[in-house]
Amino acid sequence: DTSFFYDSFFQRLYRGLNGTHDIDLFASSNNTLMSCLECQVRAFQSADVIIGSHGAGLSHLVFAKKGAILIERLETSFDSGIYSELSYMVGLKYFPIGKYAHVDAYVDIIQFAEYEMPLKRE
Repeated sequence: DTSFFYDSFFQRLYRGLNGTHDIDLFASSNNTLMSCLECQVRAFQSADVIIGSHGAGLSHLVFAKKGAILIERLETSFDSGIYSELSYMVGLKYFPIGKYAHVDAYVDIIQFAEYEMPLKRE
């Protein structure tokens, strides 16, 4: 179901986040990006939020910055927990989401993950 990640999804996500985030599409159809490992590493290192379908492309999480948000789109209920474990090991905030979730669910997750409660001072 590749149509899920078409531009209209990202445009709705951008609007839902009130333009507070830059959104770059990291797609396997981008031959320039796919042929440049250094470019892929830089993309993951600079990302605050990573959204991706379960699969080998998420192995680049090892290059993500600590504290980034991963939203993993699960295709089936049988997807392994490997990316939740990898996220924990590299210090990411991990959120799985169902295949047919609406864009509003992504906006809610990102806003929730970025919310920091003030520390209670004694």
